[in-house]
Amino acid sequence: MSAQAWPFRATVTLHESAAAVADRVWPGMGVLEPLDDHSCLLHLGADNPRDLAWMITSVDADFSLTEAPPELAEALRAQAVRCLTAVRET
Repeated sequence: MSAQAWPFRATVTLHESAAAVADRVWPGMGVLEPLDDHSCLLHLGADNPRDLAWMITSVDADFSLTEAPPELAEALRAQAVRCLTAVRET
């Protein structure tokens, strides 16, 4: 999969090794690039920022935005608010 084919693209630093997260990145989701024993890059793309946010968080790893459109930060904030609201309502 080439993240370049998508209108919204991002690179995130995952704070786990590529080997540790490889089974959580499904085929076609993106490309893992090992950095060291404790981190890797995930290059991915999607049709919209909301889908990017979902894909990144579905890996279930701590991460930092490395290269991303500003809309992705807003999509992540919106997802965080939804999750926090759900917890407050229980």
